[in-house]
Amino acid sequence: MDLLTWLSLREGIGHRDDAAAAGFSPVRVRAVIRTGGVQRIRARWIALPSAPVELKRAAAAGGALTCVSLARRRKWWVPPEADDALHVHLPGHESIREDSLRAHWAKPLGPTRPRSLEASVEDALAHAAECFELDQATAIWESAIRTEAITLDSLQQVKWRSTAARRVAEHARNDTGSSLETIFHVRLTGWGVRLRFRCIWPATTWTS
Repeated sequence: MDLLTWLSLREGIGHRDDAAAAGFSPVRVRAVIRTGGVQRIRARWIALPSAPVELKRAAAAGGALTCVSLARRRKWWVPPEADDALHVHLPGHESIREDSLRAHWAKPLGPTRPRSLEASVEDALAHAAECFELDQATAIWESAIRTEAITLDSLQQVKWRSTAARRVAEHARNDTGSSLETIFHVRLTGWGVRLRFRCIWPATTWTS
């Protein structure tokens, strides 16, 4: 397998340490970079020209996609009015290198993942809780629950550091069917209205 094929199997972008572990020496990598077939992004990342733009921008920033940017990538619900800024989770020593970036410098909730360009689901949800109003943030969380292999119970056991994330964890449910339903529920709950969702079973015809 050559380097271009290896990268194509990783969405077109990879960490140079991973490339070395796969048998691509620095000399081989530099040779392919000189041909123009692969782009070098800072010191540690290499990418095909066709790699997703948001991943290349995250690599150039020295961080990982998070918040609404990860939500879009993972097909979670996103508020229609959310801006197009790229949200990245940055280590504390990094500074913003691009004006259109929205940086999140919070300490990761779990182990650091220096070779990943995507923040963990938990970190992305924590950042969404900070960026959006309670109803919209809750809708994002519940969309993630429906999309990812996570449960509401597991999210409620996370030791969230921010008040915003803890509030969302208290409001999130696992029985809503749509994000609009979530927003409706959260807003009415804030007004003191208690809702009980009703299941309607299809009619059954009995014959004798």
